Amino acid sequence: MADKQSLNSYKDRLEKKERKRYEEKISLIGGRDPYALSKGDLASDNKCLPSVIYIDIVNYKINNNSVYTFEHLKTYKSMEAINQLAGGWVRDVQSMTVNDNV
Repeated sequence: MADKQSLNSYKDRLEKKERKRYEEKISLIGGRDPYALSKGDLASDNKCLPSVIYIDIVNYKINNNSVYTFEHLKTYKSMEAINQLAGGWVRDVQSMTVNDNV
């Protein structure tokens, strides 16, 4: 995790439109800003993660309202995630339960 100062200022660096969308998004998880969490707030136990199947990912990526088009998701986002995983950027998957949801 990055230092607390840089994480807490993430929202402050967003443009007004993006900040509003970000605040709406984190309101769904009780206003808990994931960038302001400390490592002690999260669990590394895989049993804490929800089960996910292929159709869940398709529904989330394609059928949800998003600022991204289907083509954006098909090309850029998919490859970015794969490259980050393969490049060693993803080291530890952690989760947190908020409002009885992981």
